[in-house]
Amino acid sequence: MSRSALFLPPQGHFLRPRLRLARPARRIAWFGLTIFFVAILCFRIGGISADALFAGLALSCALLVVALLIALFGLAKAWFLAARGGSAALGAAVVAAIGLVPFAYAALLAAEHPATNRAYTIGLVQPVGDGPGLKSPPATEAADVATLTSALAARRYAAPPIVVTEAVQTALSDVGWTVEDIVAVDPAGDTAAEDDPLGIITNSGVAPLPTPRDSVQDSQTGGQFDLPARDIYLARATTSDWLLGLESDVTIQVEAEEDSATVVDIRSVSRDTPVDLGQNRRFIESFYEALDLVMSGEEDV
Repeated sequence: MSRSALFLPPQGHFLRPRLRLARPARRIAWFGLTIFFVAILCFRIGGISADALFAGLALSCALLVVALLIALFGLAKAWFLAARGGSAALGAAVVAAIGLVPFAYAALLAAEHPATNRAYTIGLVQPVGDGPGLKSPPATEAADVATLTSALAARRYAAPPIVVTEAVQTALSDVGWTVEDIVAVDPAGDTAAEDDPLGIITNSGVAPLPTPRDSVQDSQTGGQFDLPARDIYLARATTSDWLLGLESDVTIQVEAEEDSATVVDIRSVSRDTPVDLGQNRRFIESFYEALDLVMSGEEDV
């Protein structure tokens, strides 16, 4: 058999179609991913409002979904029809899939948590009013809200309220929240009288515990700051999530119980979003973890 019979010259040619939308899909994916980061950055530096942030995120998600659908269609065409441009379609699919990971995680959190922008323990179901004094809801109302998924169990400690309040201050510093004020409340539910300078502690950062002038020297030599002895203390603070920087207002109530124990209730409410995806619940849980660590140290002492 001759050599020409073994190696026949190619006969005709095969026309391979080209994926015309593969490269535009890759550009759309990169553009959607850019909008995602730009919207978050602009919001964190105060350049846009929360509504503009959510609009930007929605546009980013829509662009990424469109890019992913076009890319998947192009990959199918490249596979079955041997169309050219499969690498561009694959790149578009990878970029779009990476950009959609945060949105998929948000959808998962939305499915796991109720559609609300707040979380609370049973003792702080009622919204916080203008006055700092808060009372636990009636037993019947507490029983009604006990089945709500947003209602968390409060912490109880075998220590006086003043000791727990000092631990609350330390825990607030540990979690890095901004303390608005710490208020001592009298049994009638009002703030401490104006003639008692220790009744209200206010600071834009970590709240120091003030002390009378005659004990300044003792405090400078290692003495412990004091708060007025009360059965109820309130602390107000603000915090935000690490990604979007959406702020929440947190109220912490420390109240004595009849069995010589102290209960700590917390309420956390988002400022700018109607749905928090469980973020306020995570705020409360992280604070309780920090408070447990502080109180374990107090009990060891």
